[in-house]
Formats: sequence, C-alpha cells, structure tokens
Amino acid sequence: TMKGMIHIMGGSPHASMSIPAATKRKRGLGTRIGMREAFLTLQLLFTKSPVMIRLRIRSMENTSHIIILSTTFRKIQNLPLSTQLPLSVLDFGFHNLGKTMWVNLCIDMESLSLDNFNKRFKALDALHLK
Repeated sequence: TMKGMIHIMGGSPHASMSIPAATKRKRGLGTRIGMREAFLTLQLLFTKSPVMIRLRIRSMENTSHIIILSTTFRKIQNLPLSTQLPLSVLDFGFHNLGKTMWVNLCIDMESLSLDNFNKRFKALDALHLK
C-alpha cells in the first residue's frame, strides 16, 4: 500500500506539516508512525523559504533519536540523542532567484541512524516539515 500527500514548502513562515498530527501527540493518541522501511522518499516543491525536515526515529534498542535537516544549517552538529545536518543539496542558488524547484529526496534511514548514533534503525516515529 502506498500513501501520497502534497505539501508545498514555503508560504507562511508558520506553515508546517506533522505526521502524526501535533494535536494527536499532545493528547497521547497515535504518537508513532512506526514506518520500518529502509528508505524514506519525499517529493517536495521548494520555494525560496528556508526548509527544515525533522525526523524522530527509534533504534533497535527502542531509543528515540532526532535528526534535523535544514537549509539554514552550515555544519553538522552531533549530540548523543540528536543530530543537525545541513540540507546543502538544495543550495543551488534558486533561493536567491525567486524560483521554485521540485526535489525527490530519498533518505537512507539505516545509514543515517548508524552514521549519526551508531545504532541500528528500527522505525520512523514522526516526521515534521517546515
């Protein structure tokens, strides 16, 4: 089974999308996506606004980790339970030209988990786009 959603990156600075929905997380309902696939593929339309992708993953030890990818980061910052990675792949100068760009972003979840936390990937529990 495959699900599809469309989210345009940009517009209001407060526009964002969270899966599961933030309202459900606050009430303690549906707190995990539980996606166990090795690759996450996002097809996104980027505008000239800064972009942030936040992933909450769970390791085989059931430890929760946060991975944040952003066009505003300039260097990698690793902490024991979180990491920040520059999304420099999108820095082609189109932000300055006022253009938009479609991007198919394929994320290797297992490699991200092993490289940043030295833990095996178990599941993607939450996704936040801003």
